[in-house]
Amino acid sequence: MSALGPGGVGAVVVAAVLPLFVFAPIAAGIYQPDPEPRDEWQYLEWAATEYRSHSGEFKHRHKRAEAAWKAEHGAAALAEGDRACAWLAGQPDVPRTDPSGRSTDRVVLARYVRAGDVERSPGFSAEQHEEFARLSWMTLCGDLADDKTSPVSIEED
Repeated sequence: MSALGPGGVGAVVVAAVLPLFVFAPIAAGIYQPDPEPRDEWQYLEWAATEYRSHSGEFKHRHKRAEAAWKAEHGAAALAEGDRACAWLAGQPDVPRTDPSGRSTDRVVLARYVRAGDVERSPGFSAEQHEEFARLSWMTLCGDLADDKTSPVSIEED
């Protein structure tokens, strides 16, 4: 009888081989985690809140007012977010961290706002244009933003 007890050798073999089946596909690039889902609902919730905070149109959170805003402006706000994601897609991929600070989300966002080729939807202020881009990169194209922006260090991520 083995010092490991009955079935002990089999358990050791399984424990040694199982990680190979789990981690080898990840290391080989065969397994890709699911992308972050596009969350239009969250984007429009935040966009309505942002619009309210900058416009003064409705001072207190009121579901009917926000629903009316989404019905009237939601398509334009979503188009604004999609343009921001399309612009971001055209930017170069960046390393996981960038000690220079040139690819932080704030710096990339400032480049987006200054870009002359990005059309701003009428009816939205410059501040809303910037904020809708920031919100879209978190909710509409988060995985893309992970490839196109990076913190100065892992601690800031």
